[in-house]
Amino acid sequence: IDSSLAKREPRSQPKSPTLLNVDSPKVERMSPIPGQADTQFEVYVSAMIDPSHFWLQIVGPKATELDQLVEDMTEYYGKQENRDLHILNSVEAGDLVAAIFAFDKKWYRAEVLKVTHEGGGDSQAELYYVDYGDTDWVPCKELYELRTDFLRLNFQAIECFLAQVEPKDGSWSNEALDKFEEWAHVAQ
Repeated sequence: IDSSLAKREPRSQPKSPTLLNVDSPKVERMSPIPGQADTQFEVYVSAMIDPSHFWLQIVGPKATELDQLVEDMTEYYGKQENRDLHILNSVEAGDLVAAIFAFDKKWYRAEVLKVTHEGGGDSQAELYYVDYGDTDWVPCKELYELRTDFLRLNFQAIECFLAQVEPKDGSWSNEALDKFEEWAHVAQ
């Protein structure tokens, strides 16, 4: 696990230079190790909206499996002849698709949240990356059918809310957002 996690690359650009030094449809129930009370989990903050709403992944064997899945998907969908086998005739909200992530150019599993049809332009889909929790807009023509064997691993993003954590003045300041992102090493 340690060697696999050491190879893991950031999914977003760090907002603070200090971070550079830092080496839904499926549900999986978390349970402590049998016989051990109050088991702690090491986690990775993979995405955030604000300090009271963010997504985690549990560090462990599933994270290693996810890294391998991303490598396999990136290798497979990186080839045009494979993408040609999985062209989608239509894209609708709720579809599970294979999509590239703009920051790192790797392929991931995503759920279509919304589709917009611009007059005369290409349709765009708002995607929720089911293993990380982040969202992005991607042209529908760049989405592909998700091969069924890429669904073998349960979705890894765990949506979290902190109770009674609220912004001081009604909305989170950019400074507070940046500080939480720095402290939690979000996507790093």
